[in-house]
Amino acid sequence: MTYKSAIVKLSGATNNQNLTIKIEDTPGASWSVGDPTDGQSTGLRFGTASGAIPLSSFSVNGVKMVVNTSSSGTDPVTIEISVYVYFAQAAQTITVSLTGDQNVSGTFAFTGYEAKTIDASGTLIKIPS
Repeated sequence: MTYKSAIVKLSGATNNQNLTIKIEDTPGASWSVGDPTDGQSTGLRFGTASGAIPLSSFSVNGVKMVVNTSSSGTDPVTIEISVYVYFAQAAQTITVSLTGDQNVSGTFAFTGYEAKTIDASGTLIKIPS
């Protein structure tokens, strides 16, 4: 069992959008807020370069993160989510997908590694050792 920190970026998000970031085809993998045995690695963080984060709701349920943007504001923003991925068993790769508005693009990166574009078809990403 291991925890890996990661960053998900959603670019072009505007008002009233429902976006889902999902772990697929990776048995034993799920989203997490961090390693409970390491007090320095816990938490979930949101960020944006443009000021306020236009969230109306956010939920995490195992393999799914759902971001709902608020009804106010129309300027597209980039939302950055710092999160952890928990692996209950050994894995070499993870598949991450992004569904929702087609005008929103997304990337996923394990912290310190190159970001990969994610979309509805799912992106296979090597898990760092």
